[in-house]
Amino acid sequence: MSLNEFLIILNDLIYNQPIYLQNKLNNNILFNELTKKLLISVSFLNRNELYHISYFLVKLKQLFMNDNYLIGLSKYNLFLEELNSYIIILNNRMTKIKKDILKKISHYFTRFNYINSEYDIIPFCYVERTISGINQNLNDEAELIGVNNLFYECKSILRKSYYYYLLYVDDLTIQNQYLKSQIIKMELARNCKISGTVLDYIINFYFDCYINNQKEINKYVKLMNEFRLDKSSIELMKVDFFEKYKDYVKLKMN
Repeated sequence: MSLNEFLIILNDLIYNQPIYLQNKLNNNILFNELTKKLLISVSFLNRNELYHISYFLVKLKQLFMNDNYLIGLSKYNLFLEELNSYIIILNNRMTKIKKDILKKISHYFTRFNYINSEYDIIPFCYVERTISGINQNLNDEAELIGVNNLFYECKSILRKSYYYYLLYVDDLTIQNQYLKSQIIKMELARNCKISGTVLDYIINFYFDCYINNQKEINKYVKLMNEFRLDKSSIELMKVDFFEKYKDYVKLKMN
């Protein structure tokens, strides 16, 4: 099942949930299809979609329990175990990413973490955990909150990991914009010809820096694209970065 097919099913589920819940055969098939795709699509889903998925899964669990459908209950519990294991994997990867990026970015973009007593990157990656009104008729509200928060934990970790890369890539991009402008100015100063002065060495040095930065940008953009985050998350993080960078530039100029 492709991502588009998954989203079509999900959209249909959101608007026709009572119909799905009445059909036990479809429930079992849909449960299998959703859970197979969820782990690799959770970063792409928005808050409303995650709410409805959480509600549907917990409602299915209740139906499985009422029917004493042990296979369904086993599948539900196994999926939650897989989700918890996935969170551990994501956390380990995020720790490695942060450790890598901390070596590359300016100290200005870090903040002191008083909990861990060390400097850390504090990303702007707020993920809402509030449960909407869809849980009003659900008996096991605590279960819904638990499942919903597992999804949000996955999304939050993925956003943080993306932000660490974004911080480094955007920093390099702005550096390259500066290098490019300086190279153009110096090329004009020497009439685009080798001058036999120190200007030639400066231009070559700036050009090498530009090429190396571009290689790094290409490398990390490829890694960023693997996260497949929703567009709203990315735009919020970019706004946060540029606000930080404006302050950083002001600080360096003073």
